[in-house]
Amino acid sequence: MTIVEARVTAKDVYRKVNRRILPMLLICYTFAYLDRVNIGFAKLHMQEDMPMLTDAVFGVASGIFFLAYATLEIPSNLLMNKIGARRTITRIMVLWGLASSLTMFVTEPWQLYTLRIIL
Repeated sequence: MTIVEARVTAKDVYRKVNRRILPMLLICYTFAYLDRVNIGFAKLHMQEDMPMLTDAVFGVASGIFFLAYATLEIPSNLLMNKIGARRTITRIMVLWGLASSLTMFVTEPWQLYTLRIIL
């Protein structure tokens, strides 16, 4: 294979990445951003209805999210090597949507903590 053929092959790979992977990454990033601001919007409305959900509860819920994310990211990536990226990303997106949607049913602080860990 000559250098020119290698460049064409690399160009084709980048074109495929741009068509297949980047749109999915954009969707994932959009959902990640919505979830980060979701807890802020929930705080504004939930505090009016449930005074037991204090600023401290929301602070712990935010911290739990990042702690669980950092802890569970390694096993998730190891699982991805076994089952493949497509299934892993699909699993993450479906569970993410479900856990984020279930936030609307929270009535107690422990429920919020549990959902943030699952998220």
